Amino acid sequence: MLIISSQFAQKTIPIQIQLDAKEEQICTFIKAACQDLSAILGQTPSVRIVGGWVRDKLLHKPSKDMDLTVDMKGDEFAQWLFKIAQQRFGTNQKIVSENKTTEGRPEQIKNLSVAFLKIYGQAVEILPLRGNEVYEAGSRNPVSTSQSDAAGDSTRRDLTINSLFYNITTGQIEDFTGKGYDDLLTMTLRTPCRPGHDPNNEALRIFTEDPLRLLRVLRFHSRYKNSQIDPEVLTAMQNEDVQHQIVRRLYGDESMGIVPERTSEELKKIMIGEQPEKAMQLMYKTGLLQKLLMLPQEFQPLHMDQKNKHHSMTVIDHTMKVLGNVNNLAKEFKLDDKQRMTLNFSALFHDIGKLDPRSHANKPDGTRGYYGDRNNPNAITHQQSSQEHWSRFANALKFSTDETNTIGDMVLNHMNPHDHVETNEKPSDKQLRKYIRTNPSWVFQYIHAMADASSKDDSEDLSHAQQPYRENLERLKTLAPNADSFGNMALTQDILSGQEIIAIVGLNPRPVPGMTGYINIVKELLRDQQDANPTFSKQEATNLLQQITNQGKSGSGLLAPYFSPQV
Repeated sequence: MLIISSQFAQKTIPIQIQLDAKEEQICTFIKAACQDLSAILGQTPSVRIVGGWVRDKLLHKPSKDMDLTVDMKGDEFAQWLFKIAQQRFGTNQKIVSENKTTEGRPEQIKNLSVAFLKIYGQAVEILPLRGNEVYEAGSRNPVSTSQSDAAGDSTRRDLTINSLFYNITTGQIEDFTGKGYDDLLTMTLRTPCRPGHDPNNEALRIFTEDPLRLLRVLRFHSRYKNSQIDPEVLTAMQNEDVQHQIVRRLYGDESMGIVPERTSEELKKIMIGEQPEKAMQLMYKTGLLQKLLMLPQEFQPLHMDQKNKHHSMTVIDHTMKVLGNVNNLAKEFKLDDKQRMTLNFSALFHDIGKLDPRSHANKPDGTRGYYGDRNNPNAITHQQSSQEHWSRFANALKFSTDETNTIGDMVLNHMNPHDHVETNEKPSDKQLRKYIRTNPSWVFQYIHAMADASSKDDSEDLSHAQQPYRENLERLKTLAPNADSFGNMALTQDILSGQEIIAIVGLNPRPVPGMTGYINIVKELLRDQQDANPTFSKQEATNLLQQITNQGKSGSGLLAPYFSPQV
């Protein structure tokens, strides 16, 4: 049990925190190692756990990360820990393992003397205390750094709530900024301020040194529902130079700025927060979202009036409401973080294509549809345009192929469930079976559609709009009893293989120029029969194909063109 104190305005705040068994082991070993080093080096290293671990322990939440700071080079301290562990426990006991260094990394990173290792199986990162750092314009990696004390180190971190230290030797929480603990109580997202400096300039300094910190602030705003962002931080977030360093690589300037992978990593973390829509709304208000989305010049602005009887909200307001609703529904349906992230990105992009003039179908009464002007050869539906723009965005930010395809599929097909609900007649079982067969992400499409349908206006009552989608989803689950709760089903083989079809039809399987291959046509016909009748047997399929083949030979029916003498 630790008694923790924080000095703020000459006031000590006692708190008790319970370390788990592994944390107790790690801290006990490090304290013992520091005692050994005192005899070897003539001084006792001061080791602290810093950042997220301290914040999460104070919030009574588990933490996967453990970052240490030490008043010597991090890689040097790691080497000593490795040697002392062997001396105390023997070479066969892997108390300290995977003692990695920054070898092979850029010179700027090596200057930090960071070490990565495991202690009792816990991944640990060890850094020296960092002080005054010099950054090259447009780079988030310092080209030089000087050693500092813990107080100086605390003022270069992104937020005061992440600037709290746990001193392993004394067993105290140290709040050198004077605001970290109080800000944690109120969940105020504030950048640290060096004594005697203007807070407005300090927030800008923090983001200028490392623009990625701006996205980290948004990530914490998404994570903590009761969080509030300090006004000085909001002002600094709107700085054009800082925003330029975040997006410059996306626009073709590869010389400096944040690498796309780091940007997408932060965006993904924003999307799995408790309130991603709040972070995205703030990103929009500061102008950063517009830059990140890389909207083509011909697109209408995000606040475009939809001029549609189904929508009273602008595109951006509707999008943010869909994002908030789909995030809540994903949690209701117990989706994991990756699945929720997928749905949230699809919500952000699903209507981007409405800004594309190619999707506009302007009507005489002043209203507008988004299925494209049928008299325009360049017409495109808003779903197609949205998927097109998502793919451009995902490729620029180096999303994985699986993420790009999965989210793109959701964006392209998000209107499908509306087709089931917005018609006068309920879809037949056959239609729904075909929908399941051709839409592997049908559960996710319906969750998205529920959020979409309940985000048409400012109404807070969502139950009425969502109800028909919930009813259809239950029907779909009944028609797909072998699917799991997310709609995943084992791959099914066609009732007749390609070789079996060739044997019955008796034609060369190679496609005829200008004609679709007959094997795929037959397979789709048989799949359609199965959609109508799930008990459709292989013998019935064989009999049907023989009948169609005979008709084709006599010059009629589906396969007649393939038996034509001209083929």
